[in-house]
Amino acid sequence: MTARRNSFVILAAIAVALGAAMAFTHRNLRINLSASMPHGLWWVSDSAAPRRGDYVTLCLPGEPGRIAFTRGYITRGACPDEMEPLLKPVAAVAGDVVTVTADGIRVNGEPLANSAPFRNDTEGRPMTVFPPGEYVVDTGMVWVIASHDQRSYDSRYFGPIPTATITGTASALLTH
Repeated sequence: MTARRNSFVILAAIAVALGAAMAFTHRNLRINLSASMPHGLWWVSDSAAPRRGDYVTLCLPGEPGRIAFTRGYITRGACPDEMEPLLKPVAAVAGDVVTVTADGIRVNGEPLANSAPFRNDTEGRPMTVFPPGEYVVDTGMVWVIASHDQRSYDSRYFGPIPTATITGTASALLTH
């Protein structure tokens, strides 16, 4: 390795270590290593009324949360059920029309990239797909769909979630 490359690797390792230390000591910093969103350091502020396009952290409720935990999609974390909060973009809010098909999801007629559901996860386990149809998003609900990774566990599998499960609004600080 060249001296310049060595310096870069050392600086990158120091930045990651400092970011990790800060994230573990500051409740507003989050390190994302999930493939469904860009890897890196995110700032999480108090939750405001979610808007389409916002990135949010949320505690996945009920059966979808149990599935995510038992399959290893999430680990232990700070949610009331002791599961890790998810980091997802808000794809649809109250009043939006969501169309679910085998080919993917549309919001107000616009297709979402990488939103076609898979019948099996990466381990070959069957996935329950949200039923095809057209849905008007109710007040107090949102759809979260991460088009960053086509295999994201999101609303294409569990449908809309209550806005009350949103724990914060996230902004990327340092991602790749």
